[in-house]
Parts: sequence; C-alpha cells; structure tokens
Amino acid sequence: MRDEFKLRILLFFFGAIFLFVWGRLFYWQVLLSGNLSAEAEYQHFSVLNLPANRGEIDFSDKTPIVANKNASLLYADLRKVPSGKDNVALAIAPILAAEIPIVATNSAVITPEEMAIIRDDNEKQTIRTEN
Repeated sequence: MRDEFKLRILLFFFGAIFLFVWGRLFYWQVLLSGNLSAEAEYQHFSVLNLPANRGEIDFSDKTPIVANKNASLLYADLRKVPSGKDNVALAIAPILAAEIPIVATNSAVITPEEMAIIRDDNEKQTIRTEN
C-alpha cells in the first residue's frame, strides 16, 4: 500500500507538470498567437537608417585624408596623333597644370605670399650650391 501511494503521488506530480506545460503552450501558441505574430513581424521588418559619410577617411582632427572628388582621365593613342607626342604634351600641359591643386587638404593651404617666399628661398639655395 505504501508503494502504491508513492506511485500515485509521483503520477500526480508528473501529470500536474505535464498539464502546466501543455497549458502554457496552449496559452502562448493559441491565445496570444495574434499578438506574438505582430511583434515578430515588427522585429523582422523594422528599418534602421544609419546615415554615414561614405568615401571619406579623416585624421583625428577631422581633416580629410581621402575624400570623394570628381576626377577626369585623359587618354590619347599617340600613333593616331598627327603632331607627335612632344607637341601634344606642350599643348595640354598648361591646361592640366591649371587644374592640379598645389596641396591636397584645406588645412595646409599656401597663400601666394608664402609661395613667393618659398620660391625665393629655393632660388637662394640654388645660387649657393652653384657657387
């Protein structure tokens, strides 16, 4: 009789656990299915915009190392140029030189006065080395 009582308590305990788990599953999957489906839909299809500056690499002081800028390329087939490569180079050099910047960043812009001082210093050094 004692073993039969232990067996009934054990069956009751496992039966109660089974009914509790089954009841919770029924509650979540049947009664709350509409709410859970809406939450899942929202989680799967939410959009998060992260605006980013693309194409720029900056130093720690925010001066650009690399930035997006328009660039033009010029190609010529020298076999098809009638005037020869030296004449073509002399003709397009002033045009290209006017478009090439002296410095790459805004933080290191050289004014015309500073450029004149640099040229004067270079000429003085050239004269000194010739003597």
